[in-house]
Amino acid sequence: MPKHVFLNHPSGAAATAAVLIALSPLAAAQTTRDYDVLLRADKVAEAERLADAALAKSATDPVALAGKVSAVLSGQNAAKRVDEAVKLAERCVEANPKAALCHNALGSALGTKAISAGIMSAMGYATKIRDAFKTAVELEPKYVEARFNLMQYYLQAPGIVGGGKGKARDLAEDTAKVLPTAGALMRASLLLADDKTADAEALTLRTAVGDDPDLQDQQRDLLFGAASQYASNKRWADAARLYTEVVKRFPDSEWGHYGLARTFHEQGKCNEAVPVYERSIAVKARAQAHFRLGQCFNTLGDKAKANAQVTRALGMQPGLSKKQREEAEALLKTL
Repeated sequence: MPKHVFLNHPSGAAATAAVLIALSPLAAAQTTRDYDVLLRADKVAEAERLADAALAKSATDPVALAGKVSAVLSGQNAAKRVDEAVKLAERCVEANPKAALCHNALGSALGTKAISAGIMSAMGYATKIRDAFKTAVELEPKYVEARFNLMQYYLQAPGIVGGGKGKARDLAEDTAKVLPTAGALMRASLLLADDKTADAEALTLRTAVGDDPDLQDQQRDLLFGAASQYASNKRWADAARLYTEVVKRFPDSEWGHYGLARTFHEQGKCNEAVPVYERSIAVKARAQAHFRLGQCFNTLGDKAKANAQVTRALGMQPGLSKKQREEAEALLKTL
């Protein structure tokens, strides 16, 4: 689900391949944008093949290494392959210590690894994640995705490992000096973190991001986050309005439809939720959408369709969260 999470940003893996620089002679035939385009189109296997072909010629090509990290973290088996992603990123940094995209790839890989770790293990990774993103920003001050990754680290990590809103505010102000649009979106992130939902929405909507895909991702996730805050506060009309705006602005994203369907679902309006869940799945099938659709079919008394959707959800990768899986398994026993 899109949200600003330094550990698992929905666009983070693809956006690792977002800086258009050629860092070695062999990289001249490909740029990081090549990986970005493939990953945004969900052509993960093609992106990995592109990386493997380049790495067969040069095992330390930074563009190819970062591209493969992005592909691994974007794939269905990301959780099982995260150690591989970390090793690739470490090789990238070791061989190319001045390449910002290698450090950003390392931060993304370690962040993904920390998700599946226990709290103590995750704390052990924390400063390494922060330092990787900080180094990426220092090496390439206009590296948008690295700046947002660092921003989310500051917003989510406790002060004991270098997090905190004060540091996030400082980064937002520094970013505004070199990247005004990114800085504005960072200020919106801070407003959202302070539960100033309407202010965050207004600032995000009036920020023109143009055709920059990384900034578009940030704007989409901010709007989704604001809509989700409205929903959490049971401001259903505002949530539905803003999820609808996400659908309008980002028709290629499944999340606007999913959020709108959840808004109906939470109000007990499964007749309205079902077709919207189905539209979300039509854009891109996600385990969460199949599970929630199954819940709605069960509520509407169609146990056969409910069984099919819940079974589908349980068999998908990426899969359900631990809590959702437990709920799905319990529901399946009743169908």
